[in-house]
Amino acid sequence: MVVAERDVQKVVLQWLNLQRNCVAWRNSKGSSRASSARFVRYGIIAKGSSDIFGIINGLLLVVEVKAPGKKPTEEQAEFIDIVNKRGGVGLWCDSVDVLEAKMKERGLI
Repeated sequence: MVVAERDVQKVVLQWLNLQRNCVAWRNSKGSSRASSARFVRYGIIAKGSSDIFGIINGLLLVVEVKAPGKKPTEEQAEFIDIVNKRGGVGLWCDSVDVLEAKMKERGLI
């Protein structure tokens, strides 16, 4: 059975919001035509920005979610690295189990 990234993302987001020290939301990115002449972009659209943003223990949290067996692109990995280097929490996962293990390893839960 093939699991779609959006399905993993939904479960990861639900799991994060069940943690007592965390609030998280999906980073909806995109654009639409506001008029016949211009597009409006929405969401955090920095190159490689993560799928999920949140706050955990008072820190910025970003999580890049992938389908099982997939890995982040170079731009996504760079974005996660920037967040980590500046004191936030940047992670990627392809399942809730992987995310939980990474968060436990960092002492976040």
